Amino acid sequence: MKPRGAALRALLLAALLDRGAAGELGCGPDEVCAQEDVEAVEEASVDALAVELLQGGRRLLSPRSPAAQADNPRPGYGQWGPYMHDWKAPFPADNICVRCVGGFAMKFNLWNTATNRVSQWSPTMSAQRTECLNVTEAFLEATENNPISPRIYIKGAFDSLMEVAIQTVLYVPGVSVTAEYTCYGSTTSFYCNLADP
Repeated sequence: MKPRGAALRALLLAALLDRGAAGELGCGPDEVCAQEDVEAVEEASVDALAVELLQGGRRLLSPRSPAAQADNPRPGYGQWGPYMHDWKAPFPADNICVRCVGGFAMKFNLWNTATNRVSQWSPTMSAQRTECLNVTEAFLEATENNPISPRIYIKGAFDSLMEVAIQTVLYVPGVSVTAEYTCYGSTTSFYCNLADP
């Protein structure tokens, strides 16, 4: 990983030097940079990261033997959390409940990934509390088979602005099935699992 990190730093430095050589960089190492200089460096950083990711591909994960992969498979796309159970095919539901058993306060909302709309927040809950949101009431425009994902907000976690979307269910009006999620852990290491229907 160090060579890639060094390459990224070298690319950023080259972008800064190019801007400086062209007379565009308006600040030195001990000066406050103008907004456009900061934006240029950020843009170069994003471009460098994109190149690194595109060139790195699967190399970003350390190589493992087939036996090690079979014994302990890496999570698939969309999974998160250190103890997340395997995701199964989404099932139909029209109500979503989240139970907090972790050492934190939290709230959640629902994200209709088909329309990119989000619902109102649930009330804040602490450990051993459960809150539910009805999909039909949350989204008047929801149609059958829209994927609905709870977005979890852990108070005091990370930068306190991050919301984590978790496994979806398929909205089917009137199916009378509740998707039940349980959230565990602490503010720095939390995860939520979806119970089987």
